[in-house]
Order: sequence, then C-alpha cells, then structure tokens
Amino acid sequence: MTEAAAALTVTGATFMTDVVEASGQTPVLVDFWAPWCGPCRVAGPIFDQVARRVAGDAVVLKVDTERNPDAGSQHGIRAIPTAVLFREGREQERRMGVQPAPALESWIRSAAGAG
Repeated sequence: MTEAAAALTVTGATFMTDVVEASGQTPVLVDFWAPWCGPCRVAGPIFDQVARRVAGDAVVLKVDTERNPDAGSQHGIRAIPTAVLFREGREQERRMGVQPAPALESWIRSAAGAG
C-alpha cells in the first residue's frame, strides 16, 4: 500500500491488516465492489478521484468481492457497491449505492475531524 494516486486494491487475506495499519486516527474508506456490477463500474472512478483528493488525510481501499468473497461476508456486505468507513480499525458507518464524490469526500473529512 504505497500508491496515493487512486484507491488501493486489497485482498480478503490482507484486508484487516491493511485497514488497521492505515487507520489509527486516519479514516479508511473501503469500496466493496465486483467487476460484473454496473453501478460498481460507475463508482470506481469516483473512489479513485476521492482517494486523490483526501490523500494524506484518509486512505481509500477497494475490495473485489468476487475475488475475495470472505471479506464481503465477514463484513456483512449484502449489496454492492457498499462503502464502509473505518476509524481506529472499527467500522463507523456504511453507505450503499453510488455516492457522488463531494458526498464521499465530505463524509471522510467529517470523520477525520472527529478526533
């Protein structure tokens, strides 16, 4: 996890480690998605855009639930796309469906300020 230009892809095997390592006081936004999901393909570039905008203040991760079904099931993901906001390694809130970039960015920044 070194690239800050876009949302970082993580696997189910490294998911919790990546979230906890990236977390602490830093919010971590995770996009649960799948390649066959039309709305997910719309949301993907939005998450990349938000990742660039919040770099240094938050981390944006992506989990392909088709390749990593355990990560989705462990977090109770029932519909995709689902965005889950973590802080200090714990889930704070989740939102389903395609979210506009300004809404995601505002959500992340409000979590970053809730320190």
